[in-house]
Amino acid sequence: SFVVEKTLIFLGELDKWSARISLISKGDQRHILERHFVESLQYLKGIKDINQLIDIGSGAGFPGIPLKICFPEIKMVFVESQRKRAGFLGSVLRIMSLKNYEVIYERAEELSSKKEYQQAFDVATFRSVASLDECLSLGTPFLKKEGHILIKKEPDFDSQGLDPMFFSEEFYFDANDHRK
Repeated sequence: SFVVEKTLIFLGELDKWSARISLISKGDQRHILERHFVESLQYLKGIKDINQLIDIGSGAGFPGIPLKICFPEIKMVFVESQRKRAGFLGSVLRIMSLKNYEVIYERAEELSSKKEYQQAFDVATFRSVASLDECLSLGTPFLKKEGHILIKKEPDFDSQGLDPMFFSEEFYFDANDHRK
């Protein structure tokens, strides 16, 4: 199937590149499928009827690439501030023959000042790249009026002091797959 074929290509490239550049920690290689891939698929719950997604701090391609494999028709922008990682993303997406994507080697803070990326996306995804406040302030400029931010935070995530109205449409996943 398309999904299996693309996933195997992605994992093969991840393995090849990890030998040369730091994409995922050494101890993780055995656990890529369960840890990174399955966690990435948890974001699927927050994605329906969308056209454009921005993955901020894409790194080794999680959650962005698994989401792109599942929704090849969605326009996706991968934002990565480390040159080698951005190079990996561009290479693996080309090899997988996926279409309708852009890899941007830049910091999200700088990219958000460019008009064509402001309020352009239905969803912004993060994978514990920063504190919750930082993720919200980084992601918000990219979102359309009804847009959502999807963040994977650890199970000990503390939401106290946050306005629940502000988060009414946000999804949080922990490793045990509970909706908060």
